Amino acid sequence: LIYDSFTTNENNWNIKEYDSDYYVGSESIKQSTLTWRVEEVKNQNFIARDSSVYQKSTTSFYLQIDAKLLETKGNDADSCYGLVFGRNDENYYIFYICDNQMYRIAYHSETDGWIELSGWEESSEISSGKWNQLSVRADDKYAKFYINNHLVYENNLDELKHGYCGVAFSKYDTKSATFQFDNFILRTPQ
Repeated sequence: LIYDSFTTNENNWNIKEYDSDYYVGSESIKQSTLTWRVEEVKNQNFIARDSSVYQKSTTSFYLQIDAKLLETKGNDADSCYGLVFGRNDENYYIFYICDNQMYRIAYHSETDGWIELSGWEESSEISSGKWNQLSVRADDKYAKFYINNHLVYENNLDELKHGYCGVAFSKYDTKSATFQFDNFILRTPQ
């Protein structure tokens, strides 16, 4: 079991200032949350991820995060946040939500690009401007996805392997935004 309430950086999250080809911002631990601040977007339509926690050689696990969009200067639909898992290099799954009550589940393949699983779907379970709990329960590559304890999607994850997991955000506009994450849980079979 890995539980992180973000009071320290015991799981070695990428706490630092960023000035990449995509954005300028910072990732920090403040007031028992992991806070990701985007000051300037240089290249919209990107996903940033901090997948510092290693998901051991298993395709069965439970992964959870509490997350929210603290503020944005743009449209709520253009700042999304959630989980990344099964990451090996540029191959990974994402599950994220936007405060306009839309969510997306997809797989990124280093060779084939994005493969949509759910596509963009609407969920009234997403609470705009408030904490939302996202969780994934995988049992031998069959996964169920939950928003605030409500099942929103289930399917086989054919490409799922062990790898890294963590948090992610995406920006679809050039406006600043701040995301917060708390209560990260990764549980794997004994």
